[in-house]
Amino acid sequence: MEKSLEEFLKLENMGWKGQKKSSLVSNPNDLRFFKEMSAAFHGAGRLFLTEIHLNGNIIASTVNLISGRAGFGFKLGWDTRYAKHSPGIVNLAQIMEHAEEAFSDLEYIDSSASPNSYVSKIWPARRNLADGWLTLSPLGNAALTSIQLAQKFKAALSSSTTRSNMYGHLQAVQSI
Repeated sequence: MEKSLEEFLKLENMGWKGQKKSSLVSNPNDLRFFKEMSAAFHGAGRLFLTEIHLNGNIIASTVNLISGRAGFGFKLGWDTRYAKHSPGIVNLAQIMEHAEEAFSDLEYIDSSASPNSYVSKIWPARRNLADGWLTLSPLGNAALTSIQLAQKFKAALSSSTTRSNMYGHLQAVQSI
């Protein structure tokens, strides 16, 4: 497992993540956290990696965590020399194709990708696990109240714009 994790870290550091210093190896604290977390999850049997191999080399890798009866994608990396073949996407597609047989004890696997991520295009089914805000201070409470009011105002504006657009469309249809 340690060799696979080291290979994953190398792949995750390639390309834009390494250039922008957002990969795990770019920050000693992040790297330490990842190694400790991975060791603990592995020791508890709650870590799984998926890999794509080419000519004996790993060209794509994902690190995934298990909590209860659910799997969660944590991080992925791929060899940028093969980017035109999309090895990271191929790896995700393989997870989806083989998940039922390989992970029969899991109820679902969440990609953990943001809704606007490219992952959502190939892994379209989504389940909202939680959505909310938590504040811990009076200033945070005031900020949250302001945000909630702004969201309601935006929704009201959006709703009235949609109604007026629909009304204009209905008028055009009726005059034909």
